[in-house]
Amino acid sequence: MKTKITLCKALVFIAALAMITSCSTDEVDASRDIEINNDEETLSARMLEKNQEINIISSSSGKKSKDLKLTLKAELIPPTVNGELLQATSVSLSGASFAVSYNMVGETYYGGIDLVDGKLKLKSEIQFSDADINDVTIIGNDAYFAGGTSSLETPAFVEKISIKKGVFSLENNTRVSVGSYTATSITHADNNVYVTTGNDKSLGGGVYQLTEDLLLQNYQGIEDARWVAEADGVVYCLSGNPASVNSFDTNLKAQFDFEHLAPSTEESKMTMDVDDELIFIAGGHEGLLVYDLDGNFVAQHTFDDNSITNAVTSDDGVVFISNGEGGVHVASYDDGEIEVLGKLELESNESVNHILHKGNKLYVASGLGGIKMIEVKK
Repeated sequence: MKTKITLCKALVFIAALAMITSCSTDEVDASRDIEINNDEETLSARMLEKNQEINIISSSSGKKSKDLKLTLKAELIPPTVNGELLQATSVSLSGASFAVSYNMVGETYYGGIDLVDGKLKLKSEIQFSDADINDVTIIGNDAYFAGGTSSLETPAFVEKISIKKGVFSLENNTRVSVGSYTATSITHADNNVYVTTGNDKSLGGGVYQLTEDLLLQNYQGIEDARWVAEADGVVYCLSGNPASVNSFDTNLKAQFDFEHLAPSTEESKMTMDVDDELIFIAGGHEGLLVYDLDGNFVAQHTFDDNSITNAVTSDDGVVFISNGEGGVHVASYDDGEIEVLGKLELESNESVNHILHKGNKLYVASGLGGIKMIEVKK
């Protein structure tokens, strides 16, 4: 996750403090840097249909594991903005449909969002000529997303764009500023939107609670906030430095916090997921880390030397782990017992930086390689 420092730090510091003190956000007209394409004919060129079995190579024996059956159903090629290829940063599900967010490697603010229907048809895309999009979530008929832009005094922002008849619409477009340099993740629960922003909490870094109309409700300052997740009425915020997990109720009243084993490196990505009373953390060089809901250590698994674990996704006893250039691994879990099954034998070697598994679907965000849509059968 890159950190943008393109403005005077003193100006950002003053603006962030003013925003936090007043408990309000500055809404801006964001339509000037947005272009929407709803032409299915031109968009279809970016979706490649597949029907390929994906083997799982056992970590212990080198043999193929038959515990899961994985089939690659399609690949989505990333969009370009001003001739520059974007990298996929996150995937969010909404029923059978899903959205993909993109940003730009380096200091340039380019981004995008794709909307794909249940038949794996790319229905709509947004391109941003002055915004990185780091994470996206869908709430009803709106896409909410977090990123950074040069058009605001505090570059981190949250935005929502309407979805009408299965495509994006700027009719009710709203963008608001939040503290610090970039918004790193976004989720929702109980008519609330929760967003993390990175860097020093004195600049506004931390976790924000907003309404679905993007009105600020509460804020908690947290150092180096990387990811936010919600489960059973608890909001979990993952920090890289100090290496910790902070938990809150849905109004951001602090519950408890605990230290984890994976201090982050600057500009690196870290995610976590919560399932079956376990917290799964992508621990960088420390691999996969697992804790219970009280913060007690459960398990750790590291991978080969090329692996830097940057994202995890867990559902129904299966956890997939993305390890950058080290590829994607899969493990099973039951009653706190973690068993690594092996590594997915993917044809391409793009660095994987996000992954999402729900039910019988797995989405692998391979950076410049786009999105792989995989069917999962036990």
